[in-house]
Amino acid sequence: MNFKFGFVPYAPESHSPCSRFLSFLNSSPRPPLMSGGDRVEPRAWICKKVSESFLLDPAQIDGVIASSGFAARFDAFFKEGKIKRVIFYMTEDKRLTLTMDAIGESIVPVVKGQGKCCFFFRLSSRQITFANVDQELLFGQMESHFLDSFVEHLKFIFIPALESQESWGQSSRAEMVADFLHGVKKFTKTMEATVRSLHEVIKLDAPEPKFVVADEPQAILEASQNPELVKYYENLIGARWCRTVEQVLVESDQVRSEQDDVGPDAELDHWKERMARFSMITDQLRLPAYKAGIMVLHQAHSKVYRAWYKFDARITDASNEAKDNVKYLYNLDRFSQPLYQANPVEMLDAVPGMIKAIRQMHSLARYYNTSERMTALFVKVTNQMIVCCKNYILLGAPLWEQDRNSLIAKLHSCIDLRDTYREQYRRTKAELQAIPQGKQFDFSEVSIFGNFDMFCKRVQKLEDVVQTIEQFSTLKKTTLERCLDLSFPGPVATCFLLIHHLCSWSGTQKRE
Repeated sequence: MNFKFGFVPYAPESHSPCSRFLSFLNSSPRPPLMSGGDRVEPRAWICKKVSESFLLDPAQIDGVIASSGFAARFDAFFKEGKIKRVIFYMTEDKRLTLTMDAIGESIVPVVKGQGKCCFFFRLSSRQITFANVDQELLFGQMESHFLDSFVEHLKFIFIPALESQESWGQSSRAEMVADFLHGVKKFTKTMEATVRSLHEVIKLDAPEPKFVVADEPQAILEASQNPELVKYYENLIGARWCRTVEQVLVESDQVRSEQDDVGPDAELDHWKERMARFSMITDQLRLPAYKAGIMVLHQAHSKVYRAWYKFDARITDASNEAKDNVKYLYNLDRFSQPLYQANPVEMLDAVPGMIKAIRQMHSLARYYNTSERMTALFVKVTNQMIVCCKNYILLGAPLWEQDRNSLIAKLHSCIDLRDTYREQYRRTKAELQAIPQGKQFDFSEVSIFGNFDMFCKRVQKLEDVVQTIEQFSTLKKTTLERCLDLSFPGPVATCFLLIHHLCSWSGTQKRE
């Protein structure tokens, strides 16, 4: 099996980045061997890996090390010291070079064109020998589009490896591990959004050099009296810039396509991406050459300027809207994280603070305080609570293998979460009604709590079944003559299988 996600494919026996990382987590120490069975010295091991990445002879790699001026430091890399990283990369002129970085320095070289980067990280401060090089060095490769490769490394290598990790040393508490994994996944989502923004660059055509006007009052006045310049900027701004901006505005106003079970994090991600798109345009419009071109049309009293002014106002308003929404959603994010990290029991304490943050957002936000947006935000909060409850119920083992008393407690905690959520919402609504001049929580409770209510109905049915089974489980201890053997696990398991779908509720199903 070959691995290919932006990297050069490797067979597992040649230590792909994925297999290499998993081996350092799970495999037992073994000295690396050459194809002939001889032990590999650390320097030769690195040369072999780099030669496989760049399709060069290992002797060439050794020559690069010797001629780079880092030969002494490279040998010191294998001893106990502060040097933690060795990076090989291809320059624009197709020349292989290397860099060695100490702690605190940049680990990413500037790689342009079709180059690639091959890195080696120390995993401890122990001396590296032929016996432990395969365990002490983390090896990987990234292509010239660094962020793309970095995100793919995180998604397909590091996160799966971390999720399969069983021993965490002193950080073995489940809560600490869950918090760490959640942080890594959230960081990965942020990097994915950054990559998408970079790939979807919105570029306004720059003025041709011979038509560039200095951003000075006298130069703009003179240019506005030049018919050729005015005509050029009317075509540039009126035809090309207006068309580009209008397309961006139309795309932004389109209805979003989202899954029915997305949580509040999706709302923050959406507005962050929207803010990045509009910031690309506003940043370009602040450039001197762009500002001067607009002022030339303004000074010439061109009709195109009036049309552009409307687009500019819409772009500015959309950019301000996105920035304002991101500011308040970031504040809410601090209170909504328990929805992703805690179980329903732990989440009870976080509900009042989250409702209070949403109330503050509704009262102060300039753009986000519409009834439609606030209702949609509450629905996303509800969705994430349901996802959390489902995961909590199914945690550890299938339903029919769990201790029935513990399962009943889990099911009841999900209903308690729904009740606490509704109680806090209604309490806040009553507090706002006591201040008639303030903004009210006049949102649709059916939209907010409807899915949760249906989920809890199914949970209640399941709880009733489990309690019934628990009540009749004492019959299997009966020793009356000619009484059937009631310790039948088969029918009990079958019963649980039939009702297992009660906890497989999906928001895509229509309410009964």
